[in-house]
Formats: sequence, C-alpha cells, structure tokens
Amino acid sequence: MPKVKASLSDNKRMEEMQKLVNPEEESESSSDSRKIPDLKNLILLGKLTERVNIGGFLFTISTLSAQENANVIRALMKAEEMDRGLLSKAIAISFAVKEINSVPLSDLSAEHDGEEEAQRNLAFILDMQATLVEKIFVEYEKLVEKSGEEVGFDIVKK
Repeated sequence: MPKVKASLSDNKRMEEMQKLVNPEEESESSSDSRKIPDLKNLILLGKLTERVNIGGFLFTISTLSAQENANVIRALMKAEEMDRGLLSKAIAISFAVKEINSVPLSDLSAEHDGEEEAQRNLAFILDMQATLVEKIFVEYEKLVEKSGEEVGFDIVKK
C-alpha cells in the first residue's frame, strides 16, 4: 500500500467539507468560543481595586483572590500562636496593598528581610505604625463589603 502524506491543505479541505456537511457544528463551536471570554471574566467577578488617601499617601488596595486568601492563612499558620491575632491584619494588608504613591509594594519592600516577596512585603507593613495598619485594614474591609454586594453576597452583622 502506498504511503499517503497529509498536508495542511488536505486537512483544510477536510474541515471545509465537514462544514458543508454539518454547518450547525460551526455555529456551536463559534458560540462556544464567544463564551470563553465571558467565563474568564468570572475570575474577576467581585475583584475591586481602590485608591485611598491616608495622611497624604495614596494606597492602592485590592480585594484578594481565593489563592491570595489561602496565602494569608498560610502566613498566619506559620506565625507563633501568640502573634496570630496581632499579625492577622498586617498579613492581610500585606497582600491587599498593591502600591503606595504609585510605587509597587514589592519595590518598596525590596530592602526588607525575607526570602520571598510576601515576607518582605509583610516586613515593610510591620514597620508601619499600628494605627496606620488599622486604618488601611478598615479601608480594605470596606472594599471587601463592596465586593460582596457586587456579587450578591449578604454579610450578616450582629
């Protein structure tokens, strides 16, 4: 039996023939391809970023993804049990603060101790005054509440 070489043009002809035989399949695949960007937007549903002026400094804060929340929990679990309560807000905002005065937090924290960016960011936040950390956290909580409202999540307050 002779060897048959398939070429791109042969494959293209086959695809064209299949489209002629089954035209409804093409419309289904094109409608599926239109759905993909919509589904990618699902990842960003509820994601909010806000610039907050505190004491003349402009903080860009953002809600956290599920992965970032998991990283916050990991960082809390690594902390000593006695420190967890004290560090919880600082750890959360070390992930939520993206920029200060339009400078990325990772750039600002580059000189701080830590092997990983998250550790350096936390070290930078921990050098701030406790009242500032508290104020940033309050602004972050407001942003999380807005995000919850955007996706229809009702937060029950006691």
